Amino acid sequence: MVYAGQAAGSRPLMLDRAKLPLTPEEVEALTREGEGMTTAEAVAYALADQAAQAVAGLRVRALGPMEVERDGRRILRWGGDKAGSRQAQAIFAFLFDRGTVGITKDEAVELLWPDLPIKRGDLAFHRTLGGLRAVLEEGRQHGNVISYEGGRYRLAPQLVDWSDVAAFEQALDDTTTAPDGAERISALAEASELYRGDLFDDCPFYGDSAMVEERRAYLRGRHEDLLVELADRYVALGDETRAFARFRQALKLNPDSARARAGIARLGSVVETGPV
Repeated sequence: MVYAGQAAGSRPLMLDRAKLPLTPEEVEALTREGEGMTTAEAVAYALADQAAQAVAGLRVRALGPMEVERDGRRILRWGGDKAGSRQAQAIFAFLFDRGTVGITKDEAVELLWPDLPIKRGDLAFHRTLGGLRAVLEEGRQHGNVISYEGGRYRLAPQLVDWSDVAAFEQALDDTTTAPDGAERISALAEASELYRGDLFDDCPFYGDSAMVEERRAYLRGRHEDLLVELADRYVALGDETRAFARFRQALKLNPDSARARAGIARLGSVVETGPV
């Protein structure tokens, strides 16, 4: 029995030699080191070691072409051996987009296998979800990357470390508190750079469905507002070329944008062409 910084009356911290993949000499060396630690230090040491071995979360880019990275590498195959990769990718996008609301099996089946009989659709869903789970759990000590409660499936909150959608919305919120002038223009420009295109622009199945349209239109509208404000601020600075470019971007995003058309009309006699 070995003690590591045991306080009087406390339960001893023990090293079980039978369970440790160490030689007797290594155990003795660790024992001597441990005796110099307090219990709190020993716990902190163990937790730090555990954290160092943790698998990094996902980085999700969904504004424009869908790109998901883990440990700096893109996930290219989403399904298992018996699950379609494109269908699994669509389920991931669906789960990610819905967030804490989650999705139901029937919604996924309607999206991916609308023409299959009910039993075959259910089987296809569970097979594909199992393949997706296996991909997302790769390298993780603990599963539960997709939870099920109340008839709805949800991505585990800790699974995604960063997403351009969350970063874009946070950047837009931050611009409201940025001081007027150069700082606000810089904040608006940085937020605009996160928007590479429409939400899930090239995502199979989900990107072409009506299920994504409401959220996609909302984010597109926020970006249009950002571009018009940025253009107006360039106008105020007398930078017609950059103002014209931002108005054109807004018009490309929404051909019916009255504000962008009005802005271009105001600048038409000054700037004939400009970069988009």
